[in-house]
Amino acid sequence: MADMLETRRVAVVARGEQATALHDLFRSAPLRAWEVFLADSCEHAHFLVQMDACDALLADQSILDSDRTSLGWLTTCSEVPILFVSEAEPDVIATALRQGARQWLPRPMTLAHPAVLAAALQHAVLDRATVQRTRRTDAQLRDCRSQVTRLVNLLWDTIPAEGRPGWFSQRYMLERLQEEVCRSERHGNLLSVVLGEVWIGQEDGALAGRRPLCGEEGMPGQLSRWTAERINWSKRRCDVAGQYGPHGFMLLLPHTPPEGAVHFCRRLQRLLEDIPPSEVSSPRLEACFGIAGYSSESSSPKRLLRQAEEQLEQARAARAGDG
Repeated sequence: MADMLETRRVAVVARGEQATALHDLFRSAPLRAWEVFLADSCEHAHFLVQMDACDALLADQSILDSDRTSLGWLTTCSEVPILFVSEAEPDVIATALRQGARQWLPRPMTLAHPAVLAAALQHAVLDRATVQRTRRTDAQLRDCRSQVTRLVNLLWDTIPAEGRPGWFSQRYMLERLQEEVCRSERHGNLLSVVLGEVWIGQEDGALAGRRPLCGEEGMPGQLSRWTAERINWSKRRCDVAGQYGPHGFMLLLPHTPPEGAVHFCRRLQRLLEDIPPSEVSSPRLEACFGIAGYSSESSSPKRLLRQAEEQLEQARAARAGDG
């Protein structure tokens, strides 16, 4: 323990004769390892603490002003442990302890027995080191939790299923499209790709009132979930549905020619645009689709998506013209 005190520094916060008496104590053998700074006010002591000039504060009763608030101000401004020296006056001691002093030392015993002060200072330094380790551990724990949160969010973003809408992510859909195209090339299977959008329109059909439903931030979550549920409910088990773009969705229909995909989209359009009587307060929905079928000319995912996007744009323009 003695080795820990070789480079320790203490600020003696006192006035008048008490400052001199406490300062002289550090000439005795038990306290010679301490380097002493004298501070005649709490402001002076606070400056020393800010400059990291001391490891402990030895505050004497003489530093307290008439309303006994100086010590409280100092303890709120620093993390350095404070040892309070005073006469055995219960009110003064209680005030100092309530204001943050770590230990109380009776003045006569402290002046008469330097070893008592040395032991108290050593204990205060060890206590401060424990507090600092605890705070570092807490900071590390918070950092670890923050990293875990980021990792969890990354994992959530990479898993196939999207949590909010209840269907697959765009990344998974593009990977699955590549797999289905390869399967069609290898085995000659039919494949249709559908890109769709669901829009919220005004009752008069005005284009200015339309806004995308799927994927739009701020849309009612219940309506988005309802739309995703209808899409998932209407497809076959072998079909795959998921997000495409910020406001759209994609459907992969294996073993389905374009004619079958058109029939499916018409049925899905009725399901999406016919709001049940229990939901008459919901806004009117409009669904648009673009369809592309696998063929030897459209044998790559990129070409299929481009063809489906062109068809979707035409369908969107046609619905706007109807409005």
